[in-house]
Amino acid sequence: MTSDEWLTALDAHLRDDQAAAETRAGHRVEYLFAVDVDATRRGDGLAIRLLARHRRPDGTWDRPTHATITDDTPLLASPIDRRLLGPLLGARTTAKALATGSAQAVFTVPSALALDWVPLAARAGRLLLHDTPATVSTRPLQWDDGPSWQFELHAEAAEVPAEAPRPSISPGTHAQDTGHLVSGVFTRLADRLAVTGPVLVLDVGLLFTYERVAVCDTGPSFGVLSALRASGPLHMPASQSARLAQFLSRFGADPETVPPGLRVLPLHASPTPHLTVSPPHAPGIDDTDDTLRATLAFRYDGTSVPAGGESPVFDADRQRFIHRSADDELDAEAQLVEHGFSRERADDPTQWRVPARDLTAIVPALVADGWQVEAAGVPYRTPGTIHLSVTSGIDWFDLRAVVAFGDTSATLVELLAVLGRGEHTVRLGDGSIGVLPEEWLRRYAPLASVGSTQEDGTIRFRPAQAALLDALLATQADAAEIQVDAAFTHLREQLATVEHPTALDPPSTFHGTLRGYQREGLGWLRFLRHFGFGGCLADDMGLGKTVTVLAELARVALARTETPDTPPRPSLVVVPRSVVHNWKAEAARFTPALRVLDYSWADRRLADSQIAEYDLVLVTYGTVRRDIERLKHVEFEYVILDEAQAIKNAATEAAKSVRLLSSRYRLALSGTPIENHLGELWSLFEFLNPGLLGRASQFQRAATRGRPDDEAVALLARGLRPFLLRRTKAQVATELPARTEQTLTCVLTPRERSFYDALRRHYRSTLLANVSSVGVERSGLRILEALLRLRQAACHPGLIAPGRRHDPSSKLDLLLSSLREVVNEGHKALVFSQFTSLLALVRPMLDRAKMPYEYLDGRTRDRARRVARFQEDPACPIFLVSLKAGGVGLNLTAADYVFLLDPWWNPAVEAQAIDRAHRIGQTKEVFAYRLIAEDTVEEKVLALQDTKRALAEAVLSANPLGLRG
Repeated sequence: MTSDEWLTALDAHLRDDQAAAETRAGHRVEYLFAVDVDATRRGDGLAIRLLARHRRPDGTWDRPTHATITDDTPLLASPIDRRLLGPLLGARTTAKALATGSAQAVFTVPSALALDWVPLAARAGRLLLHDTPATVSTRPLQWDDGPSWQFELHAEAAEVPAEAPRPSISPGTHAQDTGHLVSGVFTRLADRLAVTGPVLVLDVGLLFTYERVAVCDTGPSFGVLSALRASGPLHMPASQSARLAQFLSRFGADPETVPPGLRVLPLHASPTPHLTVSPPHAPGIDDTDDTLRATLAFRYDGTSVPAGGESPVFDADRQRFIHRSADDELDAEAQLVEHGFSRERADDPTQWRVPARDLTAIVPALVADGWQVEAAGVPYRTPGTIHLSVTSGIDWFDLRAVVAFGDTSATLVELLAVLGRGEHTVRLGDGSIGVLPEEWLRRYAPLASVGSTQEDGTIRFRPAQAALLDALLATQADAAEIQVDAAFTHLREQLATVEHPTALDPPSTFHGTLRGYQREGLGWLRFLRHFGFGGCLADDMGLGKTVTVLAELARVALARTETPDTPPRPSLVVVPRSVVHNWKAEAARFTPALRVLDYSWADRRLADSQIAEYDLVLVTYGTVRRDIERLKHVEFEYVILDEAQAIKNAATEAAKSVRLLSSRYRLALSGTPIENHLGELWSLFEFLNPGLLGRASQFQRAATRGRPDDEAVALLARGLRPFLLRRTKAQVATELPARTEQTLTCVLTPRERSFYDALRRHYRSTLLANVSSVGVERSGLRILEALLRLRQAACHPGLIAPGRRHDPSSKLDLLLSSLREVVNEGHKALVFSQFTSLLALVRPMLDRAKMPYEYLDGRTRDRARRVARFQEDPACPIFLVSLKAGGVGLNLTAADYVFLLDPWWNPAVEAQAIDRAHRIGQTKEVFAYRLIAEDTVEEKVLALQDTKRALAEAVLSANPLGLRG
């Protein structure tokens, strides 16, 4: 191209651009959008005819004409026209031939798009109504900003003459009929609009009249609305009232406007699975038999519906909608699959099949779970009332318990034996099958196992077990009858006196004053001696259990001096190593007349020959374990276990050793006799009262089977009432300052969070693979390791990766800021952690902050000096303590703040740690804080603590002593 040609082309482009600019500046063309009512009704969207009108030189507008669309149309349009044209140009277009030979375009706007586009066009004044092929309104439709119109169904009783038109949703006769007339109306506040009033209604919720466009709610069925607009009111004969009631309820008729006879009530209920097995077979089915068929249905308040199907189900007989519980029904189907059933056809949930040989095992399990089963023509019966009677022997009591199954019965011993074998049915005397509930094992087995089964079907109890037997009888409010003889009545009346023991004063050799509840504790100890029972003093930490026992030992020593002919017997106190010093100090303070031997540090051979010369012998659990062959031959007055939770595992050498010790009386001291589960009680009471809770295997199996139900726990608590004395600080130490516990949550830093999440993903993938390969039981150690590592990572990455020991820590930052505030206000604080490696990270942090502290863990030898410095030196405000080494046996009342750096699975251990400060002698309110990392396994630990705490309190709090201050 030459330069002249290039310049000529440039001039042409400039002239075109100037003309386009002038056109846009003057907006000489304005587009209008006409709603084609007929096309919209026939189509599947909003039909729009595009019109245009031109501005005359005098500023007026021509009449609208059908517009033509070119590629330049959007460029030449005004901004508002461009906004309105854009969605249309992307919509489906239908060309229509005109008389002039040209063509016009009809745009179909999808309903969803129309909901946004129509208000915009109406507000711009560009939306018209094309009601008939020859008529286009020139007056724009106005957008109505008022509330939404609501579509409502109405029904009223009516007689429609035979000649009247009667459109119906179902076939009917044309004879005059008394029935109901169904109509519809649009309402908005006080306004009403007949269902046929609008020119057009779109299913997306747009309502057109000749003047306005508004939003509307079309109700649950646009089809019903359309039918009424097309046909007018619908007449339903009286014979179809139930069907009409269903129709009105399903499609949203206002219950207030529905005649009473047409109202439908909803039913929301849990279904009872119903299984019909065919063909019938006797319970002893031959293994060679083939497959049985079964039909599954569900009963909702007496109405049976087949498995599967839609919800809700209309119950015409009772005129109600049954809202089915899909979750319950799916759970029932899953139960069938678990029991070996399979579907006949994958698409039919009503028909099932099962091997015939499995029927006798499956049916009882289903009945026990609440199913109704019709099978084999043999009645499967559930247990009814229980008849109980107690008769006395020379030194025993026999319990006979008979359970009714309709017209026949069986003894409780038989039934528990069946359950113990893992079976759930018993053949009754009349040939029927009794179905036994699994919860009986939780309810009765812990107590029934403590007795010995006799050949006549009774259960024999010792006198010490009378309280357990009494507890069993007290729970049987629904028993048909309970008969007890005079001897048993007398004994349980005596045992009942434990609820109000007589307070006793300490002997003259006791230096000090006992509090009111401690004097009642002495009275309870006398009660135990009177019957020869062992007992557990389970008072809260810090209420002076040691002092109460020393007062009792002083009384025993004084009585021995007054009766010199009585062979001397020392009392043995078994303690953790950490509390030996405390016992020696307390004995020197309150009972200086007692001769005390620290057997753990003495020359064993010398001590063996002189042990009878002492009143009180102190020994550690480790020493008892090592020297049991010497100690088991010594006759003691008392054997007393302090911190008796040390023998919670009956299989340990410590537990086995203390049971071999010989004594007249036995006591246990523990603020936490239950730390994890009820099975720990067996070990404790097998020491205190051998045989009280029966054989270990039976009680452990019954007490640790899942989570015992509340009834079983309450029954056991009542039975142990004479042997457990527990008082809380809130009950008896009213002068003790308040104690506040709070959880402080920290958010892990991004670096900590990345480390924790990576560790969690690693263990999740490896554990899932391991569990799927070898099972949960054999993966136990790996699971525990994973939990430990995740707990450590929540505290500080350096506990797992030594190279990250110097990383910032959100938890330690929170601790340091809290300690600074506490110390600056003149307070002292204890900092506990079960990880000494975490305390090792805290120490340099405190050193850098120039905050003095003391430290104690299991390797600390000079414990007394460190405790004394913290208690007495104002310049030492912080004590770092490992949870295991310092959670018991320390009196740290100088502190009034306690920080627990990491939650422990067992809440009792944390309570013991807090009680180092919150105990008798404390004069300030104590504040305890648990430091928890958000969104970590530590939150799960807190949830488990709540469960264990509730279980322990359920047993220990069932000791309503009449406390006097």
